[in-house]
Amino acid sequence: MRQKIKILVELDIGNESVKDSISKVITSRSDFRILGWGDRDLAHLLILEVDSTDPGRTFEAIKSLPESSPDTEVFLTGNLQDPTVLIKAFEMGVKAFFPQPIEVQKVEEALTRFHAGFHQS
Repeated sequence: MRQKIKILVELDIGNESVKDSISKVITSRSDFRILGWGDRDLAHLLILEVDSTDPGRTFEAIKSLPESSPDTEVFLTGNLQDPTVLIKAFEMGVKAFFPQPIEVQKVEEALTRFHAGFHQS
């Protein structure tokens, strides 16, 4: 029997309560595993918190991904008021956005969609 590949996730989230909420959803699923800090090159999925004081820094991190990790998908979380930031993020290829405070069901749904696409490719 072929072993299922776990989806490797890196969390780059400064807000500890948000990080904890998302971590609980991920660790409740047997098909996902959270990587240690600094393992971005191994990640299939990066969940990144938008820098609310300087969203440009977040966009720079997203832009640098194709070089270091071309197959890594990106989800964002943040407490954003400016819709142009979200529009730019989706234009850059971000697949999901979780407003803060986190709605666990939205995270679960996004992970389920990601999982379905991951195992089809």
